[in-house]
Formats: sequence, structure tokens, C-alpha cells
Amino acid sequence: MLRVPVNCVECKNRIDKAEALIVPGSSYEKKFICKSCFADKRTPAKDKPKISYYCQKCKYHFKSSKASCPYCNKTDFLVKSNVSLRDLL
Repeated sequence: MLRVPVNCVECKNRIDKAEALIVPGSSYEKKFICKSCFADKRTPAKDKPKISYYCQKCKYHFKSSKASCPYCNKTDFLVKSNVSLRDLL
């Protein structure tokens, strides 16, 4: 396998193409980012608080940091609540 050097979009260092990740962009040229810059750029999901939701359409109770049902992907049927199994029966 050939080692082709590319430039990282964030830190501008030269890295091997096999070690780089492709960044989606609006242009047709490929942009690359190194793994260390990608790890620094990501925000961990631990920082976002998880809220208890109940979807009235699916009758599904879940905890998530996003306000959308994982089954129907709707947001208009969600209710923030602490629904227990006894409430549903």
C-alpha cells in the first residue's frame, strides 16, 4: 500500500492518508483530519444530561439527550415525565 501524505484540515500537519479521516464538505475535493484533532473536536455524550421522555404515539418510555423518539423519530408526541409501568397498566 502506498503512503500518500495529506494535510490535516485542523492542525495543518502532514499525515498518511491511511491514518486520516475524511471530513464531509460542500466541495468535491476530499478534506482530511487526523485522529487526534477529530478526538478533540468531538463532544462526548456524557456532558449532555439525559431526560426521561414518553412517546404517546409509540407508548414508549426512554431516556435520551435528544428530544426525538427512537422508534418513530417524531418530536410532537413526546412528553417529559416519569411514567412508571404501573401508570401504563
